[in-house]
Amino acid sequence: MVSLYASDTRSTSAFNGFGEKERPTDSSNALKGAASEVEEAFVHLTWTSAACTEDPPQNPSQPPKEMREPPAHDEPCDAEVGKSTFNMERARSKLGTGFTARKWRVLREEAWAELSFKVRPFLKSIFYEIWPVFIGGIFAMLIDGPAAARDRRLWPPTVTGFLLNDCVFLVGCFAPFIFPADGINILDSVTIALLWLAKAGTISTKYAFYGYGDLDGSNGGLGSDAYRDSRRLDRNLMGNFCANLSGVQLPGLLEQLYASTLLQDLQLSDLDFDCVHKEDAEWVWSEVSKTLRDATVGDLFERYDVDVNEENLQSLRVSNTMQIEEERNRTKELPAASTQSNLEPTISGRAGSTRICGKFEQFAANVAASASQNLEGQSLVELLLGESEAKIEAKAKQGKVSAAVVAIHCIVSCHHVPSKFGKSMISSIFLMAICYTGVHTAVNILSDLPGFGNSAWGIALFACQVWTINRGFMLATLYTVLPMKFFFSQRRVDGYLYGMLAGDLAVKAIWPPVFYYRSPRIDASESRNIAAWAALQRCLRGSGFAPNYQYRFNFYRIITFGVLVIDSLVHGRASAWVHRSPPMGSKVCSTLRLLTLTAAVTVELALGVQVNNFADRHVAYISKLRTSNTAMAATTRRQTQSDALLLAEHLLDVASQEILNTRASAPVTVATLKAEIARVSLLLTLVGLVIYEDLKVVQEALGFET
Repeated sequence: MVSLYASDTRSTSAFNGFGEKERPTDSSNALKGAASEVEEAFVHLTWTSAACTEDPPQNPSQPPKEMREPPAHDEPCDAEVGKSTFNMERARSKLGTGFTARKWRVLREEAWAELSFKVRPFLKSIFYEIWPVFIGGIFAMLIDGPAAARDRRLWPPTVTGFLLNDCVFLVGCFAPFIFPADGINILDSVTIALLWLAKAGTISTKYAFYGYGDLDGSNGGLGSDAYRDSRRLDRNLMGNFCANLSGVQLPGLLEQLYASTLLQDLQLSDLDFDCVHKEDAEWVWSEVSKTLRDATVGDLFERYDVDVNEENLQSLRVSNTMQIEEERNRTKELPAASTQSNLEPTISGRAGSTRICGKFEQFAANVAASASQNLEGQSLVELLLGESEAKIEAKAKQGKVSAAVVAIHCIVSCHHVPSKFGKSMISSIFLMAICYTGVHTAVNILSDLPGFGNSAWGIALFACQVWTINRGFMLATLYTVLPMKFFFSQRRVDGYLYGMLAGDLAVKAIWPPVFYYRSPRIDASESRNIAAWAALQRCLRGSGFAPNYQYRFNFYRIITFGVLVIDSLVHGRASAWVHRSPPMGSKVCSTLRLLTLTAAVTVELALGVQVNNFADRHVAYISKLRTSNTAMAATTRRQTQSDALLLAEHLLDVASQEILNTRASAPVTVATLKAEIARVSLLLTLVGLVIYEDLKVVQEALGFET
């Protein structure tokens, strides 16, 4: 097996300072010793390292002497930097302006940049997207250059896109005002304009939440070869991140996981779990390694234009050179360029190529180049795992697994879906839009109006309007359903984390069910397990995972839902404005579109409520664990074991307080509403007022008395 690293300097544990030889043996100093270890765990945990010093510091409140004094040289040596956990930036900055300190700082700046709304990119994107594609593409090419316009998929224009999108939009939106036809509703053209604005607003919001590295073409952003090679545009699409529409969900999930660790200033690879059952550690690692190897093989097939299917994945899921050579001789589809000796798939993502595969890898390589370091850029998987494949496998055989491996397993098992899922979702939404077209026609016929127009020109206008409205409504519905799927997966993440503490039986008893996926069980009486679990939940649960996408969800919700509310009000009040009732088919479809999005947003709010309320479930069970640890500490005769149980109890208390504080300060939100039951009733009340106005219009049109 090809090694992931040339060297591996990771310490065996971030909690070596908790060894029994450092615990007080005098019973009169037991509580004092436990308190000092608690302080070491959560205040100065960033200084603990087995790679920097063989002997632990005499005073836990001070870092070792080697770490207090910056090194005289500037080398990318993790052994000199030391391993830190809960405050990586401060720990590395204490060592001076070393390579690792600068790299971590640069990566954190990019992760934080993705959480700020940038007005200038938003306005520029609005200017490009508000026009038909062939016009917006010309503007983008003239302002940003052909490469950036191509990366935005605005240039060059395609014949299919020009005919089915641009021309149909122009005819359906503007032709009824210039060349009206009997039976054609002008208000449907207003609906087309509103949906087009919603599309432009959502796409522009995506670019507004881009990091500075994605916007800078000279640093691997828009307009660069690295941006295209890494498929950054596909990775940043909400459809791919939530539903795997194009098969690139896994790299996006891993990138958001690493971004979450950067935002929390955590290094998950420095934390280890001791599993209750040793086979759980081996099982988790086997699942993660298999997933990452398959992703690497899929990238190889994509690079060499070979179809990805289960047969090909199985044929190339091999572990030694002999099998690969035999497969090369048997398979003729792979080109000659792929017959290099490094075709072997590994979890590092380096198989067959040394190109940079993403933004964070590109930034790490740039920092290495600026520091004149002769280092090859690390892949995203290497940045996450932080140690060699052989070392992870060796630890798994001992029943230990790092928090980084568990985090990857949790995110993949809870969020990742096959590409067929996304395609089925798109097909279902498309069929729903077609059914709404049938409702539009049927209601017009029942109202003694032409179902498709009275003339050939009217039929052509009706077809253009229906196609454009359905396309815009599909996008609006997709922007609402995909966040719903995300929060459903986030609830599964909560179930995964809960199962690590409580076990699978407790998770299966939860109602509504979380569709539980097996998670490794940990011993809550060990302080290292509690600290690792606390760091894991900080990065994965609630608003901690993928906050960039959660911010974008809120903006999408305001834009799409607001546009459809305006559309429904326009159709409802049109008779009062123009003194003529619109066709009943248009009014009914407008109401159905609003009801559809209201139902989706209501379900999303309900899922958000469940994610927020899961914090209470975590805290309740942690309280039971605290009681158990305290009781065992009071009954055990071994002083060191009692101190360890008291330390674990205190860490559980701190973790539960953090969960409650996070729920209060950074809860899951939907649009501008905090996900709670009161907000659900508020939303239904506001929509009910709009529906009431719609029903009054229908009542007057049908001639019923008030």
